[in-house]
Amino acid sequence: MAQQLRAMRGTASNTDIGMQLEYFPLSIRSFTATNGSFGPFVSLGAHYTYYSPEASSTRGRLDQPGVLPTKYIGGVSNDSGSTWSIVSSVGTRYKLTELSDLMLDLRWQYYFSNWVDGLNPDPNIYKENKANEWLVWLNFGYIYYLD
Repeated sequence: MAQQLRAMRGTASNTDIGMQLEYFPLSIRSFTATNGSFGPFVSLGAHYTYYSPEASSTRGRLDQPGVLPTKYIGGVSNDSGSTWSIVSSVGTRYKLTELSDLMLDLRWQYYFSNWVDGLNPDPNIYKENKANEWLVWLNFGYIYYLD
């Protein structure tokens, strides 16, 4: 089984579109008026995701006997699909100039599908697979305000 797991390969390509509302607990007016200030925030939103997983094995085609561990037989798909997700983050902005900020946020995204990565062993048998897909990422960005 260890050799079968080591032979597994995969990628998941996602295209995501959505919106989030940001809440700034400190004065947004003070932040926008003062270069060098910080503007912490939290956000919550909804996104729509198109996903396209690609699973393979260096041992052969996925439908051949002995290629996949028993856990993944019938639980692998290279089919594209789409799903909704909830996105939440906590972060801060740093005011560089009147028209530009740096932004840092830690974001969590929960998908309403368990097929985003192309793997979905039977959750009735494999209890560790009872949750849908989710991810955590650190986002660093530059914001320029159009005048």
